Amino acid sequence: FRSTAIHHHSFSGAFQVLHGSSVHSRYSFAQEREINPYFLIGKVSLADVSLLIKGQVRTIRSGPEFIHSLFHLERPSATITVRTNHAPHHPIQYSYLKPYLAFDPFFDEESLARKVQTVSLLLSMKHPEADRFIGELLDNSDFQTTFFVLEAAFDFLGNNELEGLFQLSKSADRFNSMLERARARHGELVDLLPPVFEEKQRQHAITKRRGMIEGEDLRFFLALLLNVPQRTLVLDLIKQRFPEDDPFDKAAGWIKELAATRMFGSPEPNVLGLKEVDETHHFVFRGLLQGMSGDEIQTAARERLFTKGIPEQSLAEIGQSIRTLPLFKAIFS
Repeated sequence: FRSTAIHHHSFSGAFQVLHGSSVHSRYSFAQEREINPYFLIGKVSLADVSLLIKGQVRTIRSGPEFIHSLFHLERPSATITVRTNHAPHHPIQYSYLKPYLAFDPFFDEESLARKVQTVSLLLSMKHPEADRFIGELLDNSDFQTTFFVLEAAFDFLGNNELEGLFQLSKSADRFNSMLERARARHGELVDLLPPVFEEKQRQHAITKRRGMIEGEDLRFFLALLLNVPQRTLVLDLIKQRFPEDDPFDKAAGWIKELAATRMFGSPEPNVLGLKEVDETHHFVFRGLLQGMSGDEIQTAARERLFTKGIPEQSLAEIGQSIRTLPLFKAIFS
């Protein structure tokens, strides 16, 4: 049930789904700056997304003309690939991190690897001088090294906090201090990194939740929320998989199930991460799924007697809380 990283290939060919189905996403990358041949700055954008079923074939073109990712929905899933050995014009097979980075995942430089390993080790052992060492390392690092050092720090500091509380925590203060050290050396380039780390944290939050859900339909829904950052595309794919059902009803039903499901070992009250979910929350959820604005939701709410006496400000706050949840902030932003 794992998603492949967003990547392009250094070969050409085709692949066919032999068993199961997959969410297949294609992307574009508008390069803006080359830090070095192995690390690029640009804009990663979703081009299209489709639901691949057994028997379907997709052509693989070498290089950035075909940037894609696959998320396999069933277990087992199987594909077969027919390919050339390599493509001389595209020797590097880049991976991409939304929204701004491309890098060579096979780049192997011993000093970089040891620096990242040292950062992870110092943080995991809670060494009292860890932050000082990392700061000095950032003072003297190129931008590629800076990214991987900060990524290692974020993976430890961010994922050791409750989702949604990271920005308020002591760990966040420590990480922000590291960002400032990096910004002193690399300037505005560092401003590109927090959105990359936030997207990684969003993916981590959804992946953790999906791993604790057994229902096939709910796992499909979470897979869409993980991989498809557009509300209308999510609804289109639901319609493709369940052509006899209304996609709004289907999604609204899944949201109710998630609101009633707790994650084992988590302090959160439910998979959604909301302390309280009542009929008003479900009403706002459905309005957001339908693409309604805040004013439209409030107008519709006034026509429904069950919301009588609920201040419009409360409806706005509910809408904002839903939009910022890890599960939904990509499709409702």
